[in-house]
Amino acid sequence: MPPFSFVHSADLHLDSPFLGLKNLSDSHQKVLEILRNATFEAYREVIDLCISRQVDFLLVAGDVYDGASRSIRAEMRFRDGLQRLAEHGIRAYVVHGNHDPLDGWSHSLKMPEQVHVFHHRLESVVQRHTLRHAIAPRKLYAQCHRAGLARRNCGEEL
Repeated sequence: MPPFSFVHSADLHLDSPFLGLKNLSDSHQKVLEILRNATFEAYREVIDLCISRQVDFLLVAGDVYDGASRSIRAEMRFRDGLQRLAEHGIRAYVVHGNHDPLDGWSHSLKMPEQVHVFHHRLESVVQRHTLRHAIAPRKLYAQCHRAGLARRNCGEEL
């Protein structure tokens, strides 16, 4: 099989409210602001890494968001990062976890065509990729089996 590369990320928790820090004094508000933006900065760095390394795909394995109810800001940043990947010919595969179950997806933002979101039923996806790292252009047929969580705290085995 020809070589291929990908980036695996999980537990991004975009736009985490850091509730435990809400009682910080005014003198620490700058720290809180930095922390609130840290999840977005980390995600941007994941996207930048994928582009700079010219990977074949990104796998996002659960907990993109911090809760079932997510902010439009978090959803837009997530979609925009995936769009940047698509513009560079990089596919993405997204699986929902216990913090961001499928039933909590509140805003219906259209994802780029190069993004596959696994749904709550076990599914098998076969994707054909033109590999960037092969000596001669070759195709990779990747088969993924996964189901995203349908709802939060549903007790499903992963």
